[in-house]
Amino acid sequence: MITDLRSKLDRLAVSSRPVRKKHDISSALGGEVISVAKGGFIIKRSSYKNGTSYGGEVLEDIETLFGLPEKLVFVDTETTGLGSVACPFLIGAAYYENGSLMLEQLFMRDVDDEEAVLDYVVNRFSGMTVVTFNGKSFDIPLIKGRCTINSVNADNFAEKQIDLLHLSRRIWKKRLESCRLGAIEEEILKFARKNDIDGSLIPELYKKYLQTGSPEDIIQIVEHNEKDVVSMSVLLAKLMRIEKDPVNQLDNIKDVMHLGESYFNRKQYDKAEECLEAVIHTHTDTLTLYGAMKYLSLICKHNKDWDKATYYWFKMDRVNIGAVFPLIELAKYYEHTAGDIEKALSCAQKAKTIIYKSKNKEQMADIDIRLRRLNKKAGKDEKSI
Repeated sequence: MITDLRSKLDRLAVSSRPVRKKHDISSALGGEVISVAKGGFIIKRSSYKNGTSYGGEVLEDIETLFGLPEKLVFVDTETTGLGSVACPFLIGAAYYENGSLMLEQLFMRDVDDEEAVLDYVVNRFSGMTVVTFNGKSFDIPLIKGRCTINSVNADNFAEKQIDLLHLSRRIWKKRLESCRLGAIEEEILKFARKNDIDGSLIPELYKKYLQTGSPEDIIQIVEHNEKDVVSMSVLLAKLMRIEKDPVNQLDNIKDVMHLGESYFNRKQYDKAEECLEAVIHTHTDTLTLYGAMKYLSLICKHNKDWDKATYYWFKMDRVNIGAVFPLIELAKYYEHTAGDIEKALSCAQKAKTIIYKSKNKEQMADIDIRLRRLNKKAGKDEKSI
């Protein structure tokens, strides 16, 4: 009885849904309407030949250039809004084929084209590594969520992902005010968009299209989506060249510094050392130089290369008078490795003077404990602290 009631309610919901005529703007978009098992939609196909200029870069077939074993697909969506109820009314997907980047843009003439579009996407690109920009947080969960709602099996879609936002932040986060794709295009790829649509307007413009059938706004949205997808392919090529040869591929020393820091945090010490040594051999500001020596000293400490580690700590103390870090590290080294308590005491007492001026309570407590222990080892009373 419950099943019968649910079926009646489903039929009622379908029958009460207003029937809206689908606007065929395929010719205005330069596409065509195609029919598939789940329905139909508009598809626009474009291609970019290998070597095409794109801002200050060129488009490259990454799979061939770097000998990648997996197939890549670059994916970007334009949606009716944010959240789980949003519908990806336009999905751009690009892949390499015969030396060119092939772009397919799938447009929903109405929201009831959604099942057909999603079924096409997940079947066409399942098993491929999906490349996005912030897609791990937005595009892919949205597509998979809408597949669930539409009973489309997306189990094999986007099993492997590359999110270019996270890779870009490793290098440019500290230099750029924003790591959004548009900012990276302008500052890094040297690509300037002309007459690009404001992304925040896109949901309302699609709603307007559903009412009027006018193609003008949709043409702009499709062009915006095309630039997003193609820019991702160019950006990934640049990021892969940087990964292979960071020092020569980055023309800003602060980017080299930030990448070295990122490698250090991921414990990729060989790559970190390559970047950081390039920083200290370049004329740069004191703060950047100090930061590079700090990470290099910690790599040396990890490798138990005490000669180089102490060299960096002494140099850091000279470069940045008033810095506590090198003095504390020297105190640790002399106490625990060299066994020279007097030198450890000297470094710790110098650090105490700086710490007490800064009135950092946590550091004050730590240095007092260290000095108390060192004085005890040196056979001195607490009054000498």
